[in-house]
Amino acid sequence: MRVRSALLIHPVFTGALALLLVNDHLLKHRYGGVVTGTLSDVAGVVLTAVALAVLGGWRFGTAATPWASWC
Repeated sequence: MRVRSALLIHPVFTGALALLLVNDHLLKHRYGGVVTGTLSDVAGVVLTAVALAVLGGWRFGTAATPWASWC
């Protein structure tokens, strides 16, 4: 469990979370457009993938989850 929960403090996860919060609460209101919408989408995909990995107990990059690249 320690390895999975360590993903929650990984720089990619925290960066995506910060990007999503700043983008949704500041940037979209000031500079709404295609770029801010895409930033939200990308950050959301990263957050969802990490959250599912933590909650589901999946270990990406192992032979046990070859289908993870299709998600």
